[in-house]
Amino acid sequence: MLLFTACGAGNDTELEPAQLFELETAGEDFPVSGPPNFDASYHYLSVPENWEKPSSQNIRLPVVIIRAAQGGSDLPPVMMVVGGPGIGDMSAAAYASAYPWTAERDFIIFGQRGTEHASPALMCPEYNDAIAKELSERVSALKNCRDRLTSDGMDLDQYHSLAISRDIDALRQAIGVQSISLYGLSYGTRVALTYAREFPEQVSSMVLDSVLPHTAKYDDTGLQNYFEALQRISDICDSEPACAAAYPNSAQRYLSALEDAAEAPWDNSAFNPERPDVTIDDLASIVGIDSEYEVSIAPALMSAIANRDLETINSFLSASAGSNLAWGMRLSVWCSEAFAHSEFVRSGHQAGGTFSDIQSSVFTAEECEAWNVSTRPDAEIAPTQSDIPVLLISGELDAATPPWMADEASTTLPNSRFIVLKGGLHTETTRWDGDGCAMSIAGQFFRDHETVLKQPEFECLNNRRNAEFYVE
Repeated sequence: MLLFTACGAGNDTELEPAQLFELETAGEDFPVSGPPNFDASYHYLSVPENWEKPSSQNIRLPVVIIRAAQGGSDLPPVMMVVGGPGIGDMSAAAYASAYPWTAERDFIIFGQRGTEHASPALMCPEYNDAIAKELSERVSALKNCRDRLTSDGMDLDQYHSLAISRDIDALRQAIGVQSISLYGLSYGTRVALTYAREFPEQVSSMVLDSVLPHTAKYDDTGLQNYFEALQRISDICDSEPACAAAYPNSAQRYLSALEDAAEAPWDNSAFNPERPDVTIDDLASIVGIDSEYEVSIAPALMSAIANRDLETINSFLSASAGSNLAWGMRLSVWCSEAFAHSEFVRSGHQAGGTFSDIQSSVFTAEECEAWNVSTRPDAEIAPTQSDIPVLLISGELDAATPPWMADEASTTLPNSRFIVLKGGLHTETTRWDGDGCAMSIAGQFFRDHETVLKQPEFECLNNRRNAEFYVE
């Protein structure tokens, strides 16, 4: 075991007197590696599975420390908190130079409890294989996964945002620094806000990209957020003569087509005998807006659906693919925090009205019931009130965490700056093929947050253009 000192971590801050946690040096089988031009070290951090019972079994979290390119730094390190929940991605370590703060600060990437590279990892191959199947089969798969994990001794109630925030503080202690800056993405912003509420004295500053505040009822608003983003795309299309001529009023025509499919599935037997019906869920799944490419063809796809162009529709229909998500961790977080505190969905409803057949929640009531984790207390979903310097970043067309969520979070963060990127999507700081505007401002904020908080405007924001669309 290696007890990290401030010097060893590239930070001159003195160790806390009550140092409790140690970093174990990892072997050659560590899941990621940093670029050769950076000084990086690889570790595992052991923490109790149940923070209320320190004697509970330990879990191990993978940790990468990328040291500042300019040498030993006395600035608080930046700790990355990825989204999900259930994503174990640590690939940022391999591309450290893409994060501008790595010149001056240490950069820490860790795997959250229960995710792919942690031990234990709450993977559910049973559910992964059943994603595209009927609800009854998904529920059965979840029960099988739950039985397997609990029989292996895992306490599924211990995988939630508060526990992750405590893991973060244990990691801070193990590295030997008094404070950290947090860089959160999507669900990771919720964890960062939890940490700021629980450990306010240990946070120097935060950059939160695609904000999911505690107060957001994601399951209640998800479908409406999606439709509003599509309407915005349609409005932009209608403002451009060529797009308007090709795909006029595409969002409203698309919604009318969904209403029609809600009445009765469309006959698809002539195009695909193995998939004789096209349902409202099928049609709703076709139009994605997660990438610039998907946005560029969204008006064309909405118009194709409105025109019942089954040839085009079938070319975009596909079975849901599996993933390396730690579904067990995702279920534990979501069912205990988000679904359990939703209002409209938990009462047994979904979207309501015409779209009541479309699942608007991440998991159904039946799936959360099968997973059977305890509801987290109200105090854990209360808004974070803090004067910590915070940069809030939203993409204009982000349907998962739309700008109103960051705006809502800002009301209890008086020392914050909220920016919206025109044409922007989810997690704009990580869109490496874009203009780099979001990451540039994030880097400026970590370098000098006082200037960014007061800066009246940003040139790169002013230079951004509307989304561009494919027109035949």
